[in-house]
Amino acid sequence: MEENNKMDISRRGFLKTAALAGAAMAMPSGLGKVFASEAKQTETSDVDTDAAHIKGHRVLGTGKAAFEVSALGFGVMGMTYNRSQHPDKKECIRLLHEAVDRGVTLFDTAIIYGPLTNENLAGEALSEFKGRINVTTKFGHEVIDGKGTGRQDSRPATIRRYCEESLRRLRLESLPMFYQHRADPNTPAEEVAATIADLIKEGKV
Repeated sequence: MEENNKMDISRRGFLKTAALAGAAMAMPSGLGKVFASEAKQTETSDVDTDAAHIKGHRVLGTGKAAFEVSALGFGVMGMTYNRSQHPDKKECIRLLHEAVDRGVTLFDTAIIYGPLTNENLAGEALSEFKGRINVTTKFGHEVIDGKGTGRQDSRPATIRRYCEESLRRLRLESLPMFYQHRADPNTPAEEVAATIADLIKEGKV
C-alpha cells in the first residue's frame, strides 16, 4: 500500500511538473519564470528521484566498433540551439552532471547546434567523465566563421577538419561515434565512408 502511494505521488509530481514546464515555455519571460519556479518546487517535494534512475543498457555498433550505452540517451541540442528559451550555462552543466549521476552514459551533440556552442558546452560539462560516458557528434552541415550556411559539405577534407575541431571542443582524443547529419548531394557516399574509415584507423573515431 505504501509503495502504491509513493508511485501515485511520483506520477502526480511528474505530471504537474511537465504541465508547469510546458506552460512556462508558452508564457512571456516574466510569467514563465514564475511557473518554472513552481515546477522546481514541485520537483523537489513530490517527485520520487529514485524512479528517474536509468538502469537499462543497449549496444551501438557491431564487432570491434560496438560499445554499450544507457537505454536512454541525452540530446544536448536544446540547451543552446532551438527549443525556445535556454537555461544559463551553469544550470546546463548542473543538469548534464545530474544526468550522469542518474545513469545516462550517451550524450549527443552536433557541429551545427549553435553552431559550435553546443559542442563547447558538452565538452566543458562532460570531459571530467571520460571513460564513464560516450559523447557522439555529427558532421554534414557547412559552417563558416561560426555560422551555418544552409548548405551541406561532406567533402573528405571538410570531414577531417570538422573531426579535429570537434575533438578539441569536446576535449576528447577519439570520438565514439562521428556520423553524417545530412547527406551532401555533391559528395559520393563512398568518399564519405572511406574518409570515416581512415579516421577510425587513425584512432580519431
